[in-house]
Amino acid sequence: MFLAAVALAVAQSSTPASTAPAARPRYPERLSAWETRVGWRLLFDGVDARAWGANAITARVDDGWLVPPKDATIEWSGTLGDFELELLHRDEAANAQAHAATDPLAIRAGKASGTRLRVVARGHHVEVWDGTLHFDPLAVQANSRVRLGPVTVWTVAATQRWRLALTASNSAAAFRSLRARELDALPPAKALFDGKTLAGWRALGDARWTVEDGCIVGAVGGGRQSFLVTEKEYGDFVLDVDLLNELPGNSGIQVRSHQDGKGTVFGYQIEIDPSARAWSGGLYDEGRRAWLADLSKDPLARAAFTPGKWNHYRIECVGPHIRTWVNGTPCVDALDPLDATGFLGLQVHSGNDTKLRWKNFELRELGASPWAPLALVVTPTEGGGVPFVTNSTGRWRVADGVDDVVLRLIWAKVPTCDYWLLVRRTLAPLRGLDWADIIGAASDDGWSFEFQTGAAGRDANSPLPNPWYAVFAGSRVQITPPTGERSTTGDLRAPSTGPLELRGTPGAPGPEGELHLDARLPH
Repeated sequence: MFLAAVALAVAQSSTPASTAPAARPRYPERLSAWETRVGWRLLFDGVDARAWGANAITARVDDGWLVPPKDATIEWSGTLGDFELELLHRDEAANAQAHAATDPLAIRAGKASGTRLRVVARGHHVEVWDGTLHFDPLAVQANSRVRLGPVTVWTVAATQRWRLALTASNSAAAFRSLRARELDALPPAKALFDGKTLAGWRALGDARWTVEDGCIVGAVGGGRQSFLVTEKEYGDFVLDVDLLNELPGNSGIQVRSHQDGKGTVFGYQIEIDPSARAWSGGLYDEGRRAWLADLSKDPLARAAFTPGKWNHYRIECVGPHIRTWVNGTPCVDALDPLDATGFLGLQVHSGNDTKLRWKNFELRELGASPWAPLALVVTPTEGGGVPFVTNSTGRWRVADGVDDVVLRLIWAKVPTCDYWLLVRRTLAPLRGLDWADIIGAASDDGWSFEFQTGAAGRDANSPLPNPWYAVFAGSRVQITPPTGERSTTGDLRAPSTGPLELRGTPGAPGPEGELHLDARLPH
């Protein structure tokens, strides 16, 4: 689809708006070290709007949203090389039909959470996705401003770098979660498929795997669940691939996956779903926990895949972050701690109606974040807490401040007390952690999460399912109970790092527990 019209962005003069206080105290939004390591940066942190303005026009901040004055345009003070930009846009007062008549890239907003917009600019061309629509690359002349819905882009002739601006079409327009990445922040792509043979791959199951016209072709053989997997394992990476389903059967792309002693494949799968359900790009845990992130509540992502046509997938696995895009549309932005490495694979689903083609594999390797023991120190017991480790006399904590980390807690010997993971950070809003068996509570020095393992939560004589996981990544936190049970994810806003501690619940003395604790840290 070609862009029918382009509106030039013109900065409107307006009376400067006073900075209104936020609805409640907030701390800055923060990306994790894993995200910044692969080039992502925040253009607005939900608190400080000083980088946005133009011609004496200033924006205010309202509960984490960047709010320009009505009908005003605000410019970002920085510049970018060729880039990709993602943001949430809220425009509750707009009439979608009237707006669409004058603005070919009108964003269909209206939800309090906002609507996603993605822009990619490279080589004097700009490409945009507004959820269900994708507009072909549009040429941008130096110093000429091109408005793409609420976003305006232009290049400065002297530097050949990009500038950005945002326009509020009405008093309800607001923006948040503005993140950008320069395209050269990622390493060069490596070939994963030579286009002629299946060298470097091995087949599992009875599907037929061939190479035709530079494509890997997978087709149903005897009807069993089948995979073509890489001989090499990968940790952190970005994978781009094009695929075409010639038959309507379900399929998927395995990442960080494994094979057990019985030959069963398990691990993360990025869904290929040509059915009316349309969950292509969703995150499934093959052979373990089933759906981790479906698309049932995301109509824009469900509309991204076109059955029977070539579709482009991008999969980004960095630390605990798993993100997917289908034809440029963001589908999944998940945290999951279980697997740090594993093979890649192509699936032919069981049944008799699956045939797919894959081509144009591009893999950018980004190293790995392996598990490693975490250094702990013992501090004096407080309030009669039961010690965790045999022959210890206190509680265990991380010796140094920890910012972004994935923790894995394994009990070699089960304690009779319940235990707490204490996040020693300045008290801050916490939203989203509502799983019944994990109790989030505020203390004077941070947030704590209770894992009920002792007499209050279980039969002390029964085995303790393990491991448990806790993820702290930027402004996000996730607690994952043992395999087979669901995770809960929340939004933890805190100003700085701090120690993480494990404490026993005060009470009657009982048998001590022996804990093994390790972690994955950004490298």
